[in-house]
Amino acid sequence: MLSGEDNLLDKRKIIDKLNIKKYPKSEYWVTASAGLVMHGIKPETRDIDMGCSTLLADLLIQKGAKWSCLEDGTRKIEIDGNIEIFENWFVDEIVIIDGVCVASLESILL
Repeated sequence: MLSGEDNLLDKRKIIDKLNIKKYPKSEYWVTASAGLVMHGIKPETRDIDMGCSTLLADLLIQKGAKWSCLEDGTRKIEIDGNIEIFENWFVDEIVIIDGVCVASLESILL
């Protein structure tokens, strides 16, 4: 049995997990607690929250990803049990950190 600490994702694990997925860089951004890890504010997180374009949301759903519709009509997509992708989640600026698209710190803190 794994302990809770075994499930924690540090910056390297986040990068590795997203590199395996090969999402188009222009279509997604990491945000929330995983974004704080990428910015160096937090050491670890339990999951990866991301925003994505409608194009990527459509593609993931077409490939069989589990999804649900939120009250505002946007979609929440679940990948691998610890990635949640929210269609068109607000972001004012995206920065590249170690090859990963990440919401600006200002966007995350708003």
